[in-house]
Amino acid sequence: MTKITPQTINPDRRAFVCGAAVIAATVLTGAAQAESGAAGRKTTSQAPEIFGPIRQIDAGVLNIGYVEMGPEAGTPILLFHGWPYDIHAFAEVAPLLAKKGYRVIVPHLRGHGTTLFRLDATPRNAQQAALAADGIALMDALGIKKAIVAGFDWGARTADIMAVLWPERCAALVSVSGYLIGSQALRDDERASPIYGVELPEGYRDWKLISVAQENGRNNDIRAILGNDVAVRAFREGKRPFPDGAVIVRLAWRYESSARNDKVFPAPQSFTAGTPTNVQVSVKDPKRYAATGGWGYGQFEGGRPNPDRALVQSCFACHRKLETLDAGTDFVFTGYSR
Repeated sequence: MTKITPQTINPDRRAFVCGAAVIAATVLTGAAQAESGAAGRKTTSQAPEIFGPIRQIDAGVLNIGYVEMGPEAGTPILLFHGWPYDIHAFAEVAPLLAKKGYRVIVPHLRGHGTTLFRLDATPRNAQQAALAADGIALMDALGIKKAIVAGFDWGARTADIMAVLWPERCAALVSVSGYLIGSQALRDDERASPIYGVELPEGYRDWKLISVAQENGRNNDIRAILGNDVAVRAFREGKRPFPDGAVIVRLAWRYESSARNDKVFPAPQSFTAGTPTNVQVSVKDPKRYAATGGWGYGQFEGGRPNPDRALVQSCFACHRKLETLDAGTDFVFTGYSR
């Protein structure tokens, strides 16, 4: 049997990450210059045998293990490691930043070290957006409103996504040897859902609220249902069937407990919207969608239509069951919440 031994961390890579982080932090605070030779220095020093202590905190769906160094009142810096690395990639850079007065936080990403899911029933997900949401959840749990975010490899993309989706939470970004992220504009033929050709309506996030909902079980999400003016008027007047031009949008997020909010209350009781899952759009056009009760459907993730034809086709099957059980709903599950 072949014996596999752990690989020694490349000191050149550690020096590169160390130098980049120190220089970025020094520039951001307006210092005259970085430590002499920090960026180009090759280090032969070894990481401390003990990097810690490891602390634990409930943050979103995780119980996150992390190391914290530096003054609590210092400017926060979150350092995200890559794969297959762990927090020890920052065993040398973290003390340097702490020495400069920063509050340095180095978390084990989900799937690493002592970071664990809080509930067995939580779906396991390693999407980069989920790791970025973990970073925001950690900031919330630690009471940090804004921080410098930095990382390499997978950690670089985690930091990138945090800066893109939550720019108000990121004071600055240091991204080293990671993967690029982009915002490529969709072509016209990429905007519409299969079968029905439904698109995300422009400005739908500013539409009026019709109702809210919460799904347990496999979905485990919290939902907001919005409508354009035609749909809202029909809901308020109790008009069925819905008139031509009505558009209903259902947004969904993971239903997650809030460790931060629960610290305020006498018992765990606060649940909030977590990572977004998908957006479903229903468009009323009796002529175009005569075969499906006058409704066309689309599901979108990250602003893009889900291309799964079977998934989109199943939308009408569910709504048809509702109309069979309760005639007069015009295939719409939602009622208007007054």
